[in-house]
Amino acid sequence: MSFDFAKNKKLSIEEVGKLQKRQSVLKNEQLGDESFTLFRCLFCKHEVAENVTVCPYCGASGIFMVSPDRFFHYDIEGLSEIEEEDLLVTFGLEKANMEFYKEAEDMANDEGDYDLEGYYRYGRRHESYHLDEAAAVLGVDPDTEDIEYDSLELPETHDEIFLKARRAEQDAAAFYTTAQNRANHEDLIAFYQALIDAEIHHINMFNYLISN
Repeated sequence: MSFDFAKNKKLSIEEVGKLQKRQSVLKNEQLGDESFTLFRCLFCKHEVAENVTVCPYCGASGIFMVSPDRFFHYDIEGLSEIEEEDLLVTFGLEKANMEFYKEAEDMANDEGDYDLEGYYRYGRRHESYHLDEAAAVLGVDPDTEDIEYDSLELPETHDEIFLKARRAEQDAAAFYTTAQNRANHEDLIAFYQALIDAEIHHINMFNYLISN
């Protein structure tokens, strides 16, 4: 099952399959048409042939489906000292969250709870994409060990994990809002807005898990 952020419900495996098949058909029909525009998901980076309301590949809201001219290719020069410091913090937050979700994913897998494993994997993949983007702006390898950050300790129960993950996403969204207000580069401001929107959707996901 995939979480549909746009409508706060689940899509069945059959529905996901139909959406993905439709995209393949549409893209094949448009081969050779130079005027045809593909849209790309800012989360999973899959291309789709129409501006859908929910990504058929990862379940992200349609607000993250963008045309190629808006798909971020960060090439920012002349970062200020505070912008660079904020990006280093951003890198650390995304890496800590990614590792946290990986541990939770492994825990759910060991317990045979594959639904929860899917939710955690969803979060891990998104944090991984964000980490890659932050690394690209900084000009560093995403796997670098030269940037210090505070790891998140995994609680013993999933209910505690939900609460801790939601708090981490809330803290990240608050920091990205501050960093966005301090940023001067237009692309950097857009980058932080994408992160803020993503964290809000992650918060909604954990609100959903906590209430169910």
